[in-house]
Amino acid sequence: MKAFSRRIRLVFPLLLLAASASAQWSVVAPKLLGIDTEYGAMQFRDGVVWAGCSNLWSSKDSGMTWQEINNFSQDMITDIAFYDKVTGLVCTLKGVFLTKDGGKNWSRVLNDEFRKVSFNGSSKIMHALTYLGILWSSADGGLNWYESNAGSTTRSIAVANDRNIYVMDQFQTGNFGGSSISKDIGKSWSAHGQIIDGDCYTISVDSCDPKRLYLVGEQAYNPTDEIAKLSLSLDGGVTWQTTASHDIHSSFYYSGAMTTTKYGVFVGTLSKDGVLRSMDQGMTWKAIGGPAISADSRMIAAVDDNIILASDSAGTIWLTRNSGGDSLAAHPADVVTFTPSSLFATDTIHCDSIVGTVHISRTCFAPYPGQVSIAGPDSSSFRLISSNGDSASIMLVPNSTGKLNASLVVNLSNGKSDTVPLQGFSTATPYKYSFTPASLFKTDTVQCDSIPRSVRISRTGCFGANPKQLTIAGPDSASFQILYSDSDSVLVNLLPNSTGPLNASLLIKLSDGTNDSLSLLGYCKTAIWDYSFAPANLFSKLDSPYLLTTTLIFSAPSWDNTLI
Repeated sequence: MKAFSRRIRLVFPLLLLAASASAQWSVVAPKLLGIDTEYGAMQFRDGVVWAGCSNLWSSKDSGMTWQEINNFSQDMITDIAFYDKVTGLVCTLKGVFLTKDGGKNWSRVLNDEFRKVSFNGSSKIMHALTYLGILWSSADGGLNWYESNAGSTTRSIAVANDRNIYVMDQFQTGNFGGSSISKDIGKSWSAHGQIIDGDCYTISVDSCDPKRLYLVGEQAYNPTDEIAKLSLSLDGGVTWQTTASHDIHSSFYYSGAMTTTKYGVFVGTLSKDGVLRSMDQGMTWKAIGGPAISADSRMIAAVDDNIILASDSAGTIWLTRNSGGDSLAAHPADVVTFTPSSLFATDTIHCDSIVGTVHISRTCFAPYPGQVSIAGPDSSSFRLISSNGDSASIMLVPNSTGKLNASLVVNLSNGKSDTVPLQGFSTATPYKYSFTPASLFKTDTVQCDSIPRSVRISRTGCFGANPKQLTIAGPDSASFQILYSDSDSVLVNLLPNSTGPLNASLLIKLSDGTNDSLSLLGYCKTAIWDYSFAPANLFSKLDSPYLLTTTLIFSAPSWDNTLI
């Protein structure tokens, strides 16, 4: 590569600075791109400025010094698109060229007359648009390509951050045009939107809002009504509004060049106004000086809102470091905002509940809110009702008493999290359990029968542990059986499975791990089964060893004839 002469770079700004001092632009590379700049393109990406018309150049110091890319084919450049500092596409009137090593080596990947190239969210996904409306796309880094018909006469596409692709098509009759969209990475297209002027060289998409589109209708060669326009769409090209216009009866005005930064939009003109700037997303425009830029070119690039480069019709590159003398301050930090900033700070509950909603908003480039949760010492007093990324609804419930302290934790897409304080005051009292009667079977006696008794469970207060499990324990637990239970009552059966006074307990295990109990008493007069045999012995030693038969009679208590 051949370095552009530093000596020439220093001399020419001195010669031309007087004429441009009021606009705060200076020449950094006189006639670098040659005198034939009917097309040509510039782009800043990942610390490198790329520029070219018939030759290709790069600058790693925001345009102060330049190096020529000597091994790039001598074709008329129509667009430059780099994904990062090493992977880039350059389209020309004879094909599309790809580099994967920062411009050291190039390969021709497509042959045709191309007007625009772009990446789509990945260094592997790339697009190239022909003048006659064919979009070529690759999803494997340029190894294989597929084509689709995006229009009839096309000059530009715009790829949104949601990966949708927009194209502006000039119809073959009437010099009118309209936009189309592809939602499947260029495989198919749907035409939509109002009919507008067709001679539009550049369509761009907002860096934040994927449906906010900017369009330059320069009407330089195929005028519709001879009114050049800057147009804005807020709905993905369905409708358009004109935000600036210029009568071209006397002279052309817009060059068709446009570039965007994180917050700004910059448009080139063919007049002494030089570059136009919008810092309110295309609603209003201000001239910030600089060179007149050739029609139907992409000779403008922005490092940020203050450092802008542009090339004039002689191929000379101009630079401003203070946005043409109207330097812009740093933008505020991108933040996620919660409204209100806390919940339930002035609320008091007893046995009721309250629902509050936090609305979540974010500035354009702030991280996205994701999963939400509740944490803190009183987290059990708050319940997440719903969350959709834009808001979260929380219920304050009576699960504790006194002053409450917890947090709504919102995880963000950058790996960090933010919190919203959850407060409030609860006058709720814990549950207190009571049993009616206080014990079961205290005055009951069974013999050969059984007795079912029911105990009712009641509780007072607003919160506390709930009954979780019922069991019977104690020395005479076999004499009692749980027949039925619900949250309000338990039915227990007294069985004659032992004799004498009985002693056991109905244990109620609560959800907090503690237990409560109810005494199970009673008395059983039932005698334990006693079996007798007649005769007492069989086959005495006096019996003959020959076959003998005899009968054994079992006798049991009269209340049960079951044989065991």
